Amino acid sequence: MASDVSREDNVYMAKLAEQAERYEEMVEFMEKVAKMADAEELTVEERNLLSVAYKNVIGARRASWRIISSIEQKEKSRGNEDHVSIIKEYMSKIETEFSKICDGILNLHFTILFCMYVSFDEIKRLLRFKGFAVTLTYIPITSSCSLVTLATTYESQSETQTGP
Repeated sequence: MASDVSREDNVYMAKLAEQAERYEEMVEFMEKVAKMADAEELTVEERNLLSVAYKNVIGARRASWRIISSIEQKEKSRGNEDHVSIIKEYMSKIETEFSKICDGILNLHFTILFCMYVSFDEIKRLLRFKGFAVTLTYIPITSSCSLVTLATTYESQSETQTGP
């Protein structure tokens, strides 16, 4: 595909990727849209597409991790330590993928999208969406960007669940 694809074409391609359940590609198209946005905020539709893309990519890894974790527990109960060590290596691979995906969305939010959200409440909403309890101090720098001091703590979605 040509590198001069328009914002609208990338949104369309993201929608096609969603219909085909090719969420990794959907992420790629929506990252391009976010990078094209410059000083203009993403539309509600674009934000929703970006959210759906990452949600599904992360969801697939989480499901994989849970299944493998369950198999690991069964193998432990059977005393099959050889399989347990193989499973742990495989889980590590999934955790690495999970971490890279999370780093990608956080990087996108904070380096590309962060200065587009002039609304202080929008910044807090984005951070809360990512699972952070947020205390922010707002310091305007320019009309298009602000320095925000973050005091955040990660809130676990489930106190009993460990891992991704």
